[in-house]
Amino acid sequence: MSVNLPRVSLMSVGAPLMFVFAYVCILQFLTSTLVSEKETLMKQHMLMMGMKHSAYWYVTCVCDILLIAMSDVAQIKVLPVYIC
Repeated sequence: MSVNLPRVSLMSVGAPLMFVFAYVCILQFLTSTLVSEKETLMKQHMLMMGMKHSAYWYVTCVCDILLIAMSDVAQIKVLPVYIC
C-alpha cells in the first residue's frame, strides 16, 4: 500500500518565508531607530530648537512608509522568480 503525498518544492516554502523575514527586518530596524532616538533624546532636542510635534511625526511616518514601500517593491520584483 503506497501513500501519495503531495510534492512540496523549496520555492513554495521559501517564498512566504522571504516575505515574513523582510518585514521582521524592517520591524527590527524601526525598533532600533526608536530606541536610539529615545536614548539620545533626539526628539526633545529638536523640539527645544523649535520643531513642532506635527512636523516630527509627519516626517517619521513618511520615512517609515517609504521604507516599507521600498521593501514591498523589492519583494514584488523578486516574487516572479519564486512563482516560476
